[in-house]
Amino acid sequence: MSLRKPTYLIAAAALAGIAVAGLSLRARSTEQSATATPATTAVKRGDFVRTVRLAGTVEAVQATSIIAPRLSGQNPNSLVIMRLIKAGTTVKPGDPLVEFDRQDQLRNALDRRAELVDLEQQIKKRVAEEVAARATDESTLKQAENAGEKARLELVKNPLIPKINAEKNTLAFEEAEARLKQLQETYELKRRAAAADIKILEIRRNRAETNMKQAESNAERMLITSPLPGVAVIKTTFKNGGNMVEFMEGDEVRPGQPVIEVVNPAVMRVRARVSPKVRNFIVLVLVNGAHPNLMPDLTASLDVELERVSGALVVPRDAIVFEGEHAFVRVQRGGRLERQDVSVGSMNTHEAVVTSGLQDGVTVARNAASVK
Repeated sequence: MSLRKPTYLIAAAALAGIAVAGLSLRARSTEQSATATPATTAVKRGDFVRTVRLAGTVEAVQATSIIAPRLSGQNPNSLVIMRLIKAGTTVKPGDPLVEFDRQDQLRNALDRRAELVDLEQQIKKRVAEEVAARATDESTLKQAENAGEKARLELVKNPLIPKINAEKNTLAFEEAEARLKQLQETYELKRRAAAADIKILEIRRNRAETNMKQAESNAERMLITSPLPGVAVIKTTFKNGGNMVEFMEGDEVRPGQPVIEVVNPAVMRVRARVSPKVRNFIVLVLVNGAHPNLMPDLTASLDVELERVSGALVVPRDAIVFEGEHAFVRVQRGGRLERQDVSVGSMNTHEAVVTSGLQDGVTVARNAASVK
């Protein structure tokens, strides 16, 4: 028993030493954490800039929308896309973009041309008939005039011939005069009727010619080329159960429906909305330079410079602590951080301008509000 007692004492002493060492380590660790040096920064002069960030959408300055042509005349049917340029293709002025089925327009143009040729032949025939009829009527009218003149000359003999013969001459003259008058009236009516017939044929001919030209123009408008240099962007439409998909060859489109947009990526701009306290308005900001990934309809953010102060004494904004209307920073002097009252000017999200109370080159603490 006497031999084991010292062994217990030694073990107890060892355990006590370990416990004391552990307490010492924890206390030292706590002391080091409490006295950890806060982050600091040196005050220096520089350009202070205050900006406001706007959100907007990228758009092209030069852009045009290619729509399905609105055809002349009565063409209520939709158009079928036969050929369509691939999305993202770079195009030059005059390059084909989309071609619609033109068979109906070509067939219509041929029908109107055949109608036009037939009406022109009818007009020529009617004019020739009128020329012949006019010549015949003029000859008949001339004969009637001669007969009337002859009957008038016979009247001169009436005082010298028997009464019955004189009456015959008078009746012959009156008959010749009546026939001449009737022929003259008929002649004018025939001319007016012939002119009306020819006019109707000419109106029908002009209408057929107009319809033919409209059909030919419609056929030419089935192929649409690019009016400016740029990139082809295929429009989307609702189909397949309400899903938005790009147009493709074989699709039917309505006249006037946008199919392609050609944008010039060389000159882009951002359309942003500004919201002041009074009212909203739109600003357009031109983008300097170009980038292949800068395309229309992308979301963009831009910083608008509101204020710039050159050579200002600038400190991080978190280095300033505000107490009501007063502000101070914590300046490092020796191994300590001391409070220093300052006057603050303009501020932005990250920086502030110190107008008085601080000198260039002084070191101040960051996150000063949390420094004890």
